Amino acid sequence: MFFPKIHLSLLVPIVFLAFAASTTAQNLNPQQKLQYLAAVNQSAQEELGKGKVDRSKLILLSALSFGGQLIQNANNPQIAQHPQFGPVLRSYVALCNKAWASGPPSTMPQVQAFMKAHHDNRARLGTLTKFYDWDNDLPNGKKDYYKKISQMIAQREVAWGEGDALAKVAPNPLALCQNQALFMKLHSARILQTFYRITFGPAIAMMHAQQRVVPEVLRMAEDLLNKAKSQNQARDIWRWTAEAERMVQILSTIESSTREEKAVDFSALAAKLPSLSQTIESENKRAAKRWNAEVDAARVPEEKWNSSERDALGAQIKKAFSQSFEDEEVMRVVVMSADWGERWESWWDNNVLLTQYFGYVKAAVVSKQTSGDHRVFVKWFRRDRNADGGWGPIYYHKNLYSYLIRPENIQK
Repeated sequence: MFFPKIHLSLLVPIVFLAFAASTTAQNLNPQQKLQYLAAVNQSAQEELGKGKVDRSKLILLSALSFGGQLIQNANNPQIAQHPQFGPVLRSYVALCNKAWASGPPSTMPQVQAFMKAHHDNRARLGTLTKFYDWDNDLPNGKKDYYKKISQMIAQREVAWGEGDALAKVAPNPLALCQNQALFMKLHSARILQTFYRITFGPAIAMMHAQQRVVPEVLRMAEDLLNKAKSQNQARDIWRWTAEAERMVQILSTIESSTREEKAVDFSALAAKLPSLSQTIESENKRAAKRWNAEVDAARVPEEKWNSSERDALGAQIKKAFSQSFEDEEVMRVVVMSADWGERWESWWDNNVLLTQYFGYVKAAVVSKQTSGDHRVFVKWFRRDRNADGGWGPIYYHKNLYSYLIRPENIQK
């Protein structure tokens, strides 16, 4: 799996962190935890500067999932005076005291109210926690992965909003860390994981988008449109433009969701999107023009039957077709096989080996559809040989392909 560098921007300047082999908080080493905590401090400080106290609380609470042990030892003289850990921990403590300064002291009733708020909204919070689960819930397929990243970015304000509401009633993290039993209870209830996923998940998605998804999807969209331009048949053009349109939709979702984001710059993408959309539109118009020309030129396949009882065979094919497609009005039947093809076939059915001798004939059936269109269906029709050596009725077996035809060309 791809793991990029990560920033915790939350609409603030980028903070780059070395990203290890897993996004789970438990797998971070002490140095990485310190880097994550420094990112939390910077982001929380930025949000406090904007007056977004609840958002800063959300960010500070997210640190408990990976830095709880460090924060519990913030008052330890050896750690507090450590040249690397000390400044980061002192900054975290100061920010917590600032964010929770206007509220009441963390009391047990406040803790109980906080846990009740989480319990009352546990379904929604659980959905968001799973949605931003990087280790267990990222799709394996590339296209599904690209789409998921775009959705994660598009939903980030929703996720942060839910997190803000819970953080608003949450106790000061410093108080939570002082009560080991309470801290473990919050951890086992996955409340700490909720803060971590909701806070870091969108930030990780942003870095996936910036470092991998946008460059790859943009290149893929351009390649798909080049393939469309190289095609002459309408269905092939539409095949590639449809794929390109899905890629452009992913890019558009990311660009529109980050347009006000100061930490990342997708202006180059924004400049390319109109051109990509215009190319899709022009290629679709070319395909439509080609399609009309193809329909104008379409004819019924040639009759090849050179055996006896042609009229009876045609009537049986018409009947077999009508039995399978009751809403279609058969206009013409052309037998594309010169004679019956016959062969033995075997297959397993519930651990039982079955064998049957079949007769096959290929035919083109022209029908008028409920939409008013006329379409040529090229299909295999089949019949079974009976135990007495005779043949059973003809029935529809398999569709090969179909195409539209103008009604005036059906008899040509």
